[in-house]
This record gives sequence, C-alpha cells and structure tokens, in this order.
Amino acid sequence: MSNIFLAPASRKQEIFLNSDANITLAGGSAGSGKTYTSLLIALKFMQHPRATGVIFRRTSKMITAPGSIWQEAVNMYTSIYKTGLRVRHRENEIIFPNGAVLKFSHMQHESNMYDHKGGQYSLVIFDEATDFTEEMIIYLLSRMRNAYVDYKPQMFLMTNPDYHSFLRLWIQDFYLDPQSGIPKEELAGVKRYFVRQSNSMLWYNSLEEAQLVHGDGEESGIQSFTFIPATCRD
Repeated sequence: MSNIFLAPASRKQEIFLNSDANITLAGGSAGSGKTYTSLLIALKFMQHPRATGVIFRRTSKMITAPGSIWQEAVNMYTSIYKTGLRVRHRENEIIFPNGAVLKFSHMQHESNMYDHKGGQYSLVIFDEATDFTEEMIIYLLSRMRNAYVDYKPQMFLMTNPDYHSFLRLWIQDFYLDPQSGIPKEELAGVKRYFVRQSNSMLWYNSLEEAQLVHGDGEESGIQSFTFIPATCRD
C-alpha cells in the first residue's frame, strides 16, 4: 500500500497552517497555493469528531465550477480516506469518517449571512475574501463557537490583493510599507489585536496594550489577527 503525504510546500504555508490567531489573512497572487493550504487547514481542524467547518465562496457557481475549491477538496480528501468519507454533492458537504462536517456555502447577497444565524462553526474559511463585504465577515465571527471541540475556533481569509477592499484598511498601517505598499516580509505571521466597536476596528500592537483599554477575558472583546503575504514562489 502506498502512503500519501500532504504538507505545506513553503515556510509561508507552514506559518499559515500553524497560525493560532482568531483571524488569519493570507494575501497572495495566483499560484501561491492558497486553495491547497486552506484545504490542509480544514483537514487539520476536521480531525476532531465534533468539528463543524464552513468554506465560503460568494456564489454557488463559484463553489462547483471546474477546478473549484469543492472539486479540489473532493479530490484531496477521497485520496486520503479510501473508506468512510461521505461526499454529499447536492448539499456541498463532506462528512469525515469521525463524524466531522465540512460545508461549502455561498453568500451571494448580504442578507444571506443571516442564513447562518443558528450556525456554530469551529472553522470558517473565506476563499477569496475580497469578494465579500466587511459586514459578512464580521457577522461570521459571531458564529465561531463550538463547545464540543477542544480547540479555539478560527477564521482564515484567503485573498488576492485588491486595493479597494476593506481588507487593505486592516493591514496598511502595520503590515505594508508606507511608501511602496508592499508587505513587510519581517512581519509575516506577527499578531496584532483588535476590538470591534461602533462598526470600526480599534487596533493594538500587543495584547497588553489592548487589555489596558478593554480589560481581559472573553468579555473584553479582544481578538487576534495576523497577515501572511505570499507569491507564486511560496
């Protein structure tokens, strides 16, 4: 029997795969392996039998188009699990042998985010996050809760650079060179902290700095964030 080994193909992919931030943003050009890495992340999180994950594209057609993340997921996971894996094509849902569930969903309209009002996810991935609004992504943060897993629920955002996206505002003052707008390589994977207040993000460069203003504990609303840039060389 031949063995299958799946692993990050570069240091950047490894940093992304091992991130423990509440929100991890991967910004990279085509060919940087964002889809592959996001499926490795999902595989990692789905090892818990009560895990519930969701991967978003903006429209349903984007989910199932040729070469889509759904097709890549089915190919990857069926090559690993020869038995016990259930692929539900009509529901765009994969149920792992241990019972973990990974859904592939869309939010074509902003109102679609409320379709997930009762959802409890231990993993949320946005594939091409610049296709979504800030409100959609922030709303899904409130769905990141699962009392049955032994890890902290996390969100991963995969995206190509888009100057007009709200995501640029999240990273420009810290992760980007002010002159060139190019990401600072030495800050890849460095965590910042934020509190969402009055529809805006209050940013802090350390947890201690944030706690001085908002206190500590879950009631403080403090969440962590990191940005990892990548190119086809990664």
